[in-house]
Amino acid sequence: MDHASYLAFRALGHHPTLHYTWVYDRAVDLDALRRLSDRLHEGRFARVVEAAPGWGGRPRWVRPDAPVPIEVEPVMRPRSQIEQWSVEVSRRPIDPGAGPPWRFGVLRLDDGGSAVAIVVSHTVTDGVGVLLGLREAVEGLDLGLEYPRRGERARSRLSHWREVIGSLPEKVRALRAVVRQMRAERSLPHRASTAALPVATPVAEFTAPDPPVRDGAARVVTFVSEASWDACAERLDE
Repeated sequence: MDHASYLAFRALGHHPTLHYTWVYDRAVDLDALRRLSDRLHEGRFARVVEAAPGWGGRPRWVRPDAPVPIEVEPVMRPRSQIEQWSVEVSRRPIDPGAGPPWRFGVLRLDDGGSAVAIVVSHTVTDGVGVLLGLREAVEGLDLGLEYPRRGERARSRLSHWREVIGSLPEKVRALRAVVRQMRAERSLPHRASTAALPVATPVAEFTAPDPPVRDGAARVVTFVSEASWDACAERLDE
């Protein structure tokens, strides 16, 4: 799934992301958020895709070239602009290959509150992975993930060709499966000739309406009170 998502991103130039925004009625502790960001860089978010150094190999996970910084907005905004700012954060470049694999934004509100947004590439992790990664970072859990640094495989051509040769049986099996599928489709009865189909009656020309104007981010906004959130957390801990 990760491989397919990465190839789709390279082919289409865009990919799905996971976006979370928290809104507070107080100022947030930036030092604590920076510590959280440092821990995220040691956890399950801290990986990007590196292409194979030669023909026939597969891309692999490597460490990002640099930590992802917290982007604190220099200008305060009113609470009514939180959603607009959240969309702006989601539009900032995220690249599961070149990096950064996620974004971490903070907005100060002019009424004393704050908003925090995290946007993560779906190639890097999924929704459950985001929640687990945040929990592990908050609790300071060390998963012992040690991805190689970018370029280490390129310095070991021998290991690359061992990988390519070792994967040849799998590639042969996949090719045989494709050939069998093609033969099976050829054996299916052909559809009747379209010449025998009745001619469609001409209809009046249809003009499609203009598509709705979108801001580039499909989203659902849900408001949950702090009391309801804490009550649910207590029930889950029981």
